[in-house]
Amino acid sequence: NYFNNDSSCIVWTFLTINNEDVNDYVYETPPFLTFSLDSAFIIINTGCNYYIGECTLNNNNIKFERIKIKDELICPIDALEREIVYMLESSNHYLLNDNNFVLFTNEHPIGLLTKDTINCNYIYPWQFSIIKELKKSGKSYDLPLLAI
Repeated sequence: NYFNNDSSCIVWTFLTINNEDVNDYVYETPPFLTFSLDSAFIIINTGCNYYIGECTLNNNNIKFERIKIKDELICPIDALEREIVYMLESSNHYLLNDNNFVLFTNEHPIGLLTKDTINCNYIYPWQFSIIKELKKSGKSYDLPLLAI
């Protein structure tokens, strides 16, 4: 599975956003996103703040929505965060090849991410199950992420 499995968490590290190298804007931690096991939810680490959102995959079509900040910190480069969220919300198509995940708006590539695997405890995988249960019950899933 390109998105996640039970034993480890696959994260997608942002390399480019709108054809610009993300490393030119990274503060400390490179930004990444990860998908829940069913790919219905995402957690985004922008390098400073965490966001959660919903994701719909259908063939090679993708839709990110309801992306909300979860732990707002004062970040030295908040423009990068806005670009990440805007790029994800603008995406409607994707391609996977080897370790690359390319996001498109229509036929125009707007984001390149690369695959990595990390310890699941680092990205709060339990949060996905809580969000899923709350969504099923119709309750809000605006929950704060806890710091490690």
